[in-house]
Amino acid sequence: MLASTFRLLLFTALLAISVTSFADEANRQSLTETLSKFTAPDMPDEVKQKLRDYVPNDLRQRREAANAKSSADWHAIKSREEWEAFRREKLKLLRKSLGRSFAKDDWQPPSKYAPLEKAGEIKGDGYRIEKLLYTSAYGQWITANLYAPEPPREKMPGFIVSHAHHTPKENGELQDMGVLWARAGCYVLVPDHLGHGERKQHPFRSAADYAKPFQVSRQDYYHRYDLNLQLNIIGESLMGCLALDLMSGVSLLRDLPGIDREKIILLGAVAGGGDPAAVAAALDERISCAAPFNFGGPQPESKYPLPEDAETSFNYGGSGGWESTRNLASSLKDGTLPWVIVGSIAPRRLIYGHEFAWDRERDPVWRRFEKIYGWYDKPDQLSFATGYGTITAKDPPGSHCTHIGKTHRKQIHEALAKWFEIKLPNGEESTDRHDSAELRCCTDELHAKLQPVPLLVPLQAQWKKMALSAPSEFEDSPNPTVDWQSGEMLINGLKGRQIVLRAQPNRLIPLLVLEPPSAPAKNKPGVLVINRGLKQDFIRQRAALIAQLLDAGVSVALPDLYNSGLTGSGTDTGRRSGNTSRSSTLAMFGNHLRDEQLQDALSTFGDLSTRQGWDPDRVAVWSDSLIPPNPDDTNFQVPRDDDGRLPPGPDPLPHMVAQAMVEMDLPAIYTRGNIDSLETALRNQLVLLPHDAVPLPLMVRTDVATESPQLRLRQDQLVDCWNRAVPTSVRPGEDNDPRTAAAWLIEKLRAKKSPSR
Repeated sequence: MLASTFRLLLFTALLAISVTSFADEANRQSLTETLSKFTAPDMPDEVKQKLRDYVPNDLRQRREAANAKSSADWHAIKSREEWEAFRREKLKLLRKSLGRSFAKDDWQPPSKYAPLEKAGEIKGDGYRIEKLLYTSAYGQWITANLYAPEPPREKMPGFIVSHAHHTPKENGELQDMGVLWARAGCYVLVPDHLGHGERKQHPFRSAADYAKPFQVSRQDYYHRYDLNLQLNIIGESLMGCLALDLMSGVSLLRDLPGIDREKIILLGAVAGGGDPAAVAAALDERISCAAPFNFGGPQPESKYPLPEDAETSFNYGGSGGWESTRNLASSLKDGTLPWVIVGSIAPRRLIYGHEFAWDRERDPVWRRFEKIYGWYDKPDQLSFATGYGTITAKDPPGSHCTHIGKTHRKQIHEALAKWFEIKLPNGEESTDRHDSAELRCCTDELHAKLQPVPLLVPLQAQWKKMALSAPSEFEDSPNPTVDWQSGEMLINGLKGRQIVLRAQPNRLIPLLVLEPPSAPAKNKPGVLVINRGLKQDFIRQRAALIAQLLDAGVSVALPDLYNSGLTGSGTDTGRRSGNTSRSSTLAMFGNHLRDEQLQDALSTFGDLSTRQGWDPDRVAVWSDSLIPPNPDDTNFQVPRDDDGRLPPGPDPLPHMVAQAMVEMDLPAIYTRGNIDSLETALRNQLVLLPHDAVPLPLMVRTDVATESPQLRLRQDQLVDCWNRAVPTSVRPGEDNDPRTAAAWLIEKLRAKKSPSR
């Protein structure tokens, strides 16, 4: 009888457990279905607009403050001695921002360019062209055409022409300048910039190199974006390399027979040639004269004429975009603005170049240059070259040119005749152009002899020498206040509310909090979710995992960290995207988006652990990317035209923020879709990483130090920098437990006992 009763009780208990488990599973499925159709609590239009405007307004205000500080610093300078002290400080900061190659306190311009190879010679009427290969400061071959007088003369000036991003060294305008000044008794060196012409780092040389139509002539230009990101990864910059190459050209010129070392002239073409020319001339005092176009003051895109209040309203620092040589890292933070760089050429001779019409009377930068040269009592060593019309003018068109046009050269001739007695043969220009193929330097024989390697080879070698990043340091920040809050939402027993936090000094953080119906008022366990996109989209796609957390009594918080979600610019992270523009602008302040978002994450953590009643000892972090991995057979040999044609890249930013929080002794950090290493971005010419995933020059390597067995870190679905799944492997610090991520998070939270409990 007792045995029968016991069996009946056991059966009843098991049945109850089964029914409960079935009910729990049914509840979870119901909650999952609810979350898969989730709609965020409504928000007033004015609040939405304020959030959309928040980051653009914040960046604008920071830029205006930096411009105002730069102007205040300028107006405080009253003498040549004060200017030179200011100049020394700024040039030191400029060097630091350009990368490791410039970082030494005793840095000097590179003097070596050997080995030097001569690929051939072309003889013309009154000139000859030598086709040269020489070595950059970072070990890459530089291809260049050297135009020389024939016959040679005594004490010959030397020119270097920094070409535009439009075409490499063989362009007709560049040939015209080479022949012109060679016939006038000068050496003229026209090198290919890194990534251009014979130094291109991509495979798209002709229309035959890709099955579909693409812009062949623009690939060198577009791939500058990839080059700069790859250089940043190993602590260098494209601007730094371009400037170093021009300095190597100076060293070569100074060693030529018959050269006049006191007459080294650097011309910087429009459309990207003037940027590195200005930096090189500011840092290398062996350069006697510089003519940088479209750098230092008003740009082709600037309003013409300038407003009457240009002194106070002009944007001296510029703004961010994918062209890294136009928005230098840390320039707004350090005050190394373009006008400072160009002004630092003084008292050496300067031709201030503008491709189109120039408002001389209202240009505040020109007035600064006049004052600087006045302090040296050398106002006659300052000149200008300007065009006509505007960049958008059509009838008649403005003075467009590919490099430096005839209109601009006429004014350059006048200055050079006065300063260096360089006079044109017969007083006018004449042309004698050659086919581009004739001017190329790297013959098959030389290629076999020299065996040049792509830039990626030394970059990979440098990566292996770099140290892992140091742990992040955290600063206490005041807990945020509530700027706006929705009413409580109840859906299928789920409690939710949307909040806009206001953190110091004036930061806005939208926050969505989801809680199970049984959540206590205090000491709640919770998971902080970090993702780039909209919270509603994330909840719908990760409904099952979130439902499992809520069903286990774990609250979930989804903040929109700086420039994400409602404050962001969407999920497009391509070259021309708003995300790239904003990240580039932050770089000009010496800031990385990871650190901006980390600050918001810490503020959110403070709010959750106080006002929201979360237990600070039982908060886990979950970072996620919703981008599916690319198949292994994806074609990555794609030209850079429209970003939409490229395979989707990974999104490491949320994981960078999460991994920066490892020192907080959190019970768990879970990442899904992170990259295995930045090193994989150095294996091919195409970089699919977002701009905000790459460190600034001189930042130490940012791989997370997963070798520590004490890190409570689980990384699922790792991908490489081409967003391909990497083979599953057990690495120190990883948890490859086959259980679901939600179960892993729940276990870690339950294992962590709160001191307050």
